[in-house]
Amino acid sequence: MKKKLQRHRWMFIILLVFLTIPTCKADNSKPFVIPELKEWKGGNGLFIPTPSTRIVCTTTQPELQRIAEQFSADYKLLFGHALEVTQGKARKGDISLALRSNKKLGKEGYSMKITDRLHLSAPEPIGLYWATRTLLQIAEQSDNHQIPKGELVDYPDYAVRGFMIDCGRKF
Repeated sequence: MKKKLQRHRWMFIILLVFLTIPTCKADNSKPFVIPELKEWKGGNGLFIPTPSTRIVCTTTQPELQRIAEQFSADYKLLFGHALEVTQGKARKGDISLALRSNKKLGKEGYSMKITDRLHLSAPEPIGLYWATRTLLQIAEQSDNHQIPKGELVDYPDYAVRGFMIDCGRKF
C-alpha cells in the first residue's frame, strides 16, 4: 500500500511538471503573399528595417546591382525612404542579395533566410527580382514594415506566370 501511494505521488509530481512547462513554441506563421510560398519554416521574432538598413550585393555583378537599385527605388516609393545600396559583407540589420546555384529552385526560384539580417539568394537574377517582390509584399502589411523571422523557399510551378478572370461568369 505504501509503495502504491509513493508511486502515485511521483506520477502526480511528473504530471505537475509537464503541465507547468510551456509546451507550445511560438513560431511565426507563414506570411501571406501572392503567389503563395512553397516552403516556410517559421522562427521567433521579427526583422524590422531601420533607417540604417542597407541592401548589400555580395558580388560586383551588374545584374545584382540593377536589382538592388530597383528594390531600393520601390522601397522608397512604398515606404518613403530609400535603402542604401552597397557591396561587401552584410551586417546586422542589412538585406543581402546573392547568386547561388540551387537546381531545386530552377530559373525563377529563390530562398530567403530572415534572422538579424535578411539573406536573399537565387540561382539566377530573375529569382532575386521575385524575392524582392515577395519581400515588399510582406513589408507593406504592417506599419513598421516588419518581416517575420524564418526561412522560405519559393519557385514557380510553371514557366509562365499568369492569372485569369472569367469575366463572363464573374462580373
